Amino acid sequence: MVSAVQQFLSNGKLLRSWNATTITLVPKVSCPSNPGDFRPISCCHTLYKCISKLICSGLKRVLGGIICQTQGAFVQGRNISHKHSPMPGSSEALFEKKLLSELLDQS
Repeated sequence: MVSAVQQFLSNGKLLRSWNATTITLVPKVSCPSNPGDFRPISCCHTLYKCISKLICSGLKRVLGGIICQTQGAFVQGRNISHKHSPMPGSSEALFEKKLLSELLDQS
């Protein structure tokens, strides 16, 4: 298996059979009677999973340098909610501070 993954990483070619995925329906209830009673599970080839994890771990190391700082998703440590924060001293920041103060006074 290790040599197959190394071969892919060196030449970039993936055998079609490695990318084959089987979708299996697993029942959610003891007596399923309609399609909503099943949960689809995808079964991927082990080599495909290993290659995908290696590619993702490599991408994780470089994404922070590629993606602009204003982007809030896809980079560990950033959150989409961090994208917008008011400038200190702005009317919006003062409003948020006043609102927070009032909320704390009520509790």
